[in-house]
Amino acid sequence: SIMRLLTLVMRCIEKKEPVLLVGDTGCGKTTVIQLLGVILKQQLTVVNCHASTETSDLLGGFRPVRGRQKIAEEIVDLVASFVHNWSDPVHPLQDSAPEFIVEPMSKQDLPADAPKKCYDFMRDLKQKYCRGDGHGGSESISSKRRKLEDGNASP
Repeated sequence: SIMRLLTLVMRCIEKKEPVLLVGDTGCGKTTVIQLLGVILKQQLTVVNCHASTETSDLLGGFRPVRGRQKIAEEIVDLVASFVHNWSDPVHPLQDSAPEFIVEPMSKQDLPADAPKKCYDFMRDLKQKYCRGDGHGGSESISSKRRKLEDGNASP
């Protein structure tokens, strides 16, 4: 009976069909799958389900973020420190930084979307001042490579 079950499950795997094994305790469900794991050289993760197993037990779920205000304050402090320590007079960051970064305010008065505004500001800076390889400049590596291959630029 295990050989028959092994063959049937193997056919399902070959045809990429889902399999649900149901049966009494000790009838060989886990053994068949363990054998298939060895035969197919695949890692097996066993999850024992029961009547009260829920989807979130298998896939996870959302949990509220605790200390959201403190996290927002830390993000704002880090971005503010970066902006105030920026030492390039040609490209001052105060002109483009969010107002709550340039004009310090009470932590309680921070806008609800302060972390998102900080993220957007830093992302825009990265796009403006950094190239894909992290060395700055506006010309991409692939366009430089094409120019070299075409002979339009000196190496």
